[in-house]
Amino acid sequence: MIYNLSTPSEMLLLAVTTGLGIFTVFFGLYVWSVPHRIEVRLSQHVSGNRPATTGQTDFSRTSPELLEAINRRLLRQRRVASTAQMLARANVPITVAEFILSRVVAALVLGGLAAVWALPRVGLIGVAIAIAVGLVGSYLPLFYVQFLVNRRLTAFEAQLPDALGVVAGSLQAGSGIAQAFQLIASDMPAPISEEFSRVNREVSVGLSVNEALTNLAERIGTEDIDLVATAITIQGRVGGNLVNTLQIISQTVRERIKLRGEVKVLTAMQRLSAMVISAVPYVLGAIIYLMNPKYIGRLFEPGIGLTMLVTAIVMALVGFLALRKITDIAL
Repeated sequence: MIYNLSTPSEMLLLAVTTGLGIFTVFFGLYVWSVPHRIEVRLSQHVSGNRPATTGQTDFSRTSPELLEAINRRLLRQRRVASTAQMLARANVPITVAEFILSRVVAALVLGGLAAVWALPRVGLIGVAIAIAVGLVGSYLPLFYVQFLVNRRLTAFEAQLPDALGVVAGSLQAGSGIAQAFQLIASDMPAPISEEFSRVNREVSVGLSVNEALTNLAERIGTEDIDLVATAITIQGRVGGNLVNTLQIISQTVRERIKLRGEVKVLTAMQRLSAMVISAVPYVLGAIIYLMNPKYIGRLFEPGIGLTMLVTAIVMALVGFLALRKITDIAL
């Protein structure tokens, strides 16, 4: 069944309205934003990002300055601050404003493609399908960044015992804690070298070692690095055998990593079963659509078919999340 989308005058009115809306949004953001160059240069130095070259034109600098100013406005919101922390953990060199822009672009692209496909087939119901696909598309950048966070934190935790051994050995040799951090930043691989390089840069701009370690613990957000930062902070205030403490923490972290590996092996079959069972309906539906589109096309028609399709998708997602929750064992 093919539906008439709209008359040419209605399409023209929609295009003009959309264009005016986009212009109003960007003009308002431009007037709203005033870049603070000192804050920008300090954040570039601490994060390790090189500033733009002076040979750029004013036009090429307008967009980054606009996004940077919007980013500062967004960071004042508590919920947006958690997004900035997630980007820092993933070590993604973009601001919160750029990340939100990527989510909007993904939603518009996927929603537009869904609308082009669905509107000629199911009419106005295709608008709801396009909105649903757009909402799903807006979460794709979030899922990708979360994947980078998990991969980076796993690598960081695996390198942490060796880094603690380097610190303990450096302290036994008579060096200071700052020299030990510089040794980690120069000799160990990423991501732990990147994080301790940032610690060194924060110390170089005036923060104390304890404050830089506190920032590291908040940025990484794991219990292991929080324990290390607490131990070093307490030792700096009241004294004690820091070398012995770091060796104990290193051994504890190694045992925890070993236990997590054993749990991951024991739950591997259940996690794979959850993915396979959840993927079967979508794969089978795609195969049937390619083999006989008319047969499965009734599911996309308004009425009981579309209701059954939406219900099946929601139930499949709920089942997948439930299986993931069962196999997710916190240690």
